[in-house]
Amino acid sequence: MVELIFTAISFFFISLQSTYIFGGDSAEFSTVAKTWGISHPPGYPLYSLLVNILNKIIPFGTTPWKIALLSSIPTVLTAYFIYRILKLLKINSLFSFFSALLYLFLFPIWQYALIPEVFALHTFLISFITYLLLLYEKNKRGTFLVYASFLCGLSISHHHIFILLIPGWLLLLKDNLKKIISDRRLVVKICIGLLIGASFYLYAVLASLNHTVLDWENAKTLDGFFRLITRSSYGSFKAYSGSSGSIINQLLDVFSSFVFILIDFRPLGILIVICGLIVSRQYSKKFSLFLFISILTHLVFLFYTNFTLTSPFSSGMFERFLIPLYVLLAITFGMGIDFIYKQYSVVISKNVKNNVLKKISSTGYSIFIISFIGIVAYANFTTISRISKLATFDTLGKDILSTLPRSAIFSLQTDTPTFASMYYVYGLQKRRDVTFLQTGLMNKQGYVDMLKKRNPGLNITTPIQNTDTFISFLSKNSDREYFSEQPGSFGYWVPYGLLWKYFPTQEAATQHQTEMLSINKKLWNSVYIIPSLTPQEKNILHLLSVQSNYINGYVAYSKLLIVNEQYDAAKQVLQKVVHNYGVTDATTRLALLNLLVITNDCINAKREARDMHLTQFITDNPASAQSIVNYYEKCDAQNPELTDAQKKLTEYEKRGSTNLHAF
Repeated sequence: MVELIFTAISFFFISLQSTYIFGGDSAEFSTVAKTWGISHPPGYPLYSLLVNILNKIIPFGTTPWKIALLSSIPTVLTAYFIYRILKLLKINSLFSFFSALLYLFLFPIWQYALIPEVFALHTFLISFITYLLLLYEKNKRGTFLVYASFLCGLSISHHHIFILLIPGWLLLLKDNLKKIISDRRLVVKICIGLLIGASFYLYAVLASLNHTVLDWENAKTLDGFFRLITRSSYGSFKAYSGSSGSIINQLLDVFSSFVFILIDFRPLGILIVICGLIVSRQYSKKFSLFLFISILTHLVFLFYTNFTLTSPFSSGMFERFLIPLYVLLAITFGMGIDFIYKQYSVVISKNVKNNVLKKISSTGYSIFIISFIGIVAYANFTTISRISKLATFDTLGKDILSTLPRSAIFSLQTDTPTFASMYYVYGLQKRRDVTFLQTGLMNKQGYVDMLKKRNPGLNITTPIQNTDTFISFLSKNSDREYFSEQPGSFGYWVPYGLLWKYFPTQEAATQHQTEMLSINKKLWNSVYIIPSLTPQEKNILHLLSVQSNYINGYVAYSKLLIVNEQYDAAKQVLQKVVHNYGVTDATTRLALLNLLVITNDCINAKREARDMHLTQFITDNPASAQSIVNYYEKCDAQNPELTDAQKKLTEYEKRGSTNLHAF
């Protein structure tokens, strides 16, 4: 019966799957599925192979929807194994099911069950392995170890963080290790199972030999294959390449993980989880140690990775790595509600003599738990239900390509714009005239060869090792305009819609000033629509990051208008940014106030000044003193705060003047 319920939940999840690409790495996986490519290190070769197969054999649906089946179904299977694990630990069947249900409806679990991502397959594998090891502990049948070793091999060829479970798994087997090692036939079978599972890494080699457009490390070479497996270009287990140690930031990451857990499980769920951890030894001493050590290794991992959680994008990337931890917490939740019920039953049996009331009390507890899960599920569903029709990330990819003139060269730095554009350029074969650069790979001959093959007219033969050789590359291809998501440290850069256009000199940029202004106006007035997010959609962190992409480009456009002394147009842009999209950083607010003063719009300037609380603003931002004095002198000369602002300006100038206008 319970299997039928989980099957029904699978169909429910499938009905909610996204039909579009998503943020973060999701769009890259959709591109992999259309190109027989290799994902970014560590390559996820098992997943990369499976998504290509799914995309080819399913005759209906979009590519993102088809490969999201590798998220929805494994997520439900993970919940099923949570249920089976709790049953093996003698947890009440109903409470085991409740725990699995809570896991399914936790926000990040549900969200990543509906989009192309690698974490659902990872949690399915680790939960299945844990279940098999518990079966071996119970029945001592070597077959379970052979199956588990095969799944471990698959984990090796899928997601590198499976190793966080190895200490806990070894603890589960510690009393039987001598027996296992002494059985040579069993050891041979275990090794064969492990090798067969791990052999899926050969997909990366075969894809590289096939000259796929997505081959980050040139995996057909021994060095490239090793770099792919070890993720060495990122720093193996670091969040980003170049991520350096920072104890304070790493401690904040651990603290942030607790904040996420609190938000997702709610205070009541956290109390039950804590209770489950405390009493877990009563169910199984070995499994209790497994839980404590596995939870600890995941927290240590989150500490070590050193994510910098300063933006919605980085927070969204961090959120995914909590998913395996939530498997462990869902199990402890089951122990908690089971233990609490047992204590509750003792109290009821002592104090309630009527059998009908006893049954009502017992039923009431179950209703209370299912109501809690229902509240969590409903609250998350208001956001989750929007994912299937969410085309924002597709639109971003289209808009970036719509920005580019014919035969342009462009590069992007952040994941969501990069992978969304990659999906359209490589996956859907759009804009074959443009050249898409991943500048971080241009120091590799294999990538240069791929570029040359795909873009025969491109003047490039050797790897680009440094800034000077990259400038030389741009000079050799000067017949093609170059665009980047962010301005570089060389040349002169002008805002160009969502991108920036490179000019070798300021003089060259000045010659095209009128043209640049006209193009930007057309893009922002006729091509782009900045995403307006509902309160529910703001729960999707990657959506917030996309909105930030547009807003940052819009603010850059306002600066271009200011440079061209089109103050009224710039004022309208910044008013929209501040009032329509709630951007309240000091630089943007002060720039708007300056524009209102320059355009003699004192009515709106006074309104902005009230909202900014200028007395505190000038204290927090001393460099704003000149701008605020200008405001008072022109629009509010009788305000007694003018004198105080003038004093603060004088104090600031004594400390050493800088450019006080914050445009």
